[in-house]
Amino acid sequence: MTAHRDLEGLTMDRDVMNLRDSLIPRLAGLIYNGYWFSEEMRVLTALVEESQRFVTGRVTLELYKGNAIPVGRESPASLYDPKVASMDDDGGAYDQTLATGFIRLHGLPLRAQARRAARADGKKQG
Repeated sequence: MTAHRDLEGLTMDRDVMNLRDSLIPRLAGLIYNGYWFSEEMRVLTALVEESQRFVTGRVTLELYKGNAIPVGRESPASLYDPKVASMDDDGGAYDQTLATGFIRLHGLPLRAQARRAARADGKKQG
């Protein structure tokens, strides 16, 4: 299980992994209650199977005092691409100037919260 989860981290989108993980208790409940052949079970099983579509590769584990520790992994379906991840100016696909707009966009709610807190603090002081 440790090796499989580590491989999922290399080959699965984080949001898909979170969705799958959020549905596992529901799937377990259906199994526990004997609804193996229900429509809901069929749909959830299809989602889990699709989430595993590209989970393939090799994980090297180190065994130490009853623990399995991943020390290496590789997959032909890896989402990690060193060319895209590189921040070097020598041909990396990452354009650092794009980060400014991204940070500003995702920071809008934080700035609104800060302004609201500042207004509230100002009313308390005055």
